[in-house]
Amino acid sequence: MADPTCAGIYCIRNLVNGRVYVGSSVKISNRWKGHRHLLRRGKHPSVILQKAWKLRGEESFSFEVLEVVSELAQLIEREQSWIEQLCAVDRIKGYNTRPHAKNQLGLKFSAEARAKMSASAKGKKKPFSDEHRAFLRAAAIARNKSPAHIEKMSATKKGKPLPVRTRFRMSAAHLKRLESDLLTPI
Repeated sequence: MADPTCAGIYCIRNLVNGRVYVGSSVKISNRWKGHRHLLRRGKHPSVILQKAWKLRGEESFSFEVLEVVSELAQLIEREQSWIEQLCAVDRIKGYNTRPHAKNQLGLKFSAEARAKMSASAKGKKKPFSDEHRAFLRAAAIARNKSPAHIEKMSATKKGKPLPVRTRFRMSAAHLKRLESDLLTPI
């Protein structure tokens, strides 16, 4: 298999019926992670692929690198070639909905479009309400550890040096406390 960290053309293949979704990316491995994330959440832009994923399950799909492309300028041209070669837009053989490949590299949104997207995002509901967060926080605090458990945790940490990052943060916090003590009038 080709190097998945490079630019190229890939396909998601249904192992049951052979249907394919063809795409391109400047970093194929990240694109595959993105596809899986969207498919697992039920939010993939290809509704047909999403339905098949839900019906057949993740294990019925494979991710294949079709071609590594060294010249990014040729990426869309090569993707179009593979879409046509594998009949990825065909209702029987493919999941692609657009007959022509295109990308959004370098796409810049206008100030008006950015303002609309921002306003739209601000109205979205939080994943947890403030009440629910307070409930979860109280539940976590209420979980008391037994003295035996506390002793066991303490024993596992004894003798182990703290990571450098932790020591640095502790030192910075200590210096901040000293500073505030010095600036506080007596």
